[in-house]
Amino acid sequence: MLEIFIVLALLVGFSMVALKYFVKQEDTKSYQYKVKGPILSSAQTAFYNALKEAVGEHGVILTKVSMANVVTHSR
Repeated sequence: MLEIFIVLALLVGFSMVALKYFVKQEDTKSYQYKVKGPILSSAQTAFYNALKEAVGEHGVILTKVSMANVVTHSR
C-alpha cells in the first residue's frame, strides 16, 4: 500500500513539474485573429429559440455561420 502511495505522489509531482516547465501559457494578444462578437443577432436568436422549442426532442436545429462572423483580423 505504501508503494502505491509513493508511486502516486511521484506521478503527481512529475506532472506538476512538467506542467510548470514544459507547457507554455499562450498569450491571446499575440494572435492574428480576435473574437468578433455575437454570432446571431437578437432577432436570429429569438427565431432559433422558437425553432428549438417547436422541434423539441425530435430533431436538432443548427445555424449556418461563416468564419467571418466569428473572428476578425487583429490589426
